[in-house]
Amino acid sequence: MSAAGEAFTVNQNLSRSIEELALDNRTVNVLWNNEGLRTLGDIAALSRAELLRFGNFGHLSLARLEIKLKKYGIE
Repeated sequence: MSAAGEAFTVNQNLSRSIEELALDNRTVNVLWNNEGLRTLGDIAALSRAELLRFGNFGHLSLARLEIKLKKYGIE
């Protein structure tokens, strides 16, 4: 795939709902309900430190989230 094609795919993925990540309920509740994050782009705009400041969102939640995001080309 060309660089332009890869960029287009990543941009498409940024608009995907966090529900598509199939995360555990607790993590979805923190991101969606408590913090108002709806898309992968919303998450990608935050640093690891910002994510870790969310209540009930720790290092294990972050590690699981990063694994899921990687599948969509977001690191």
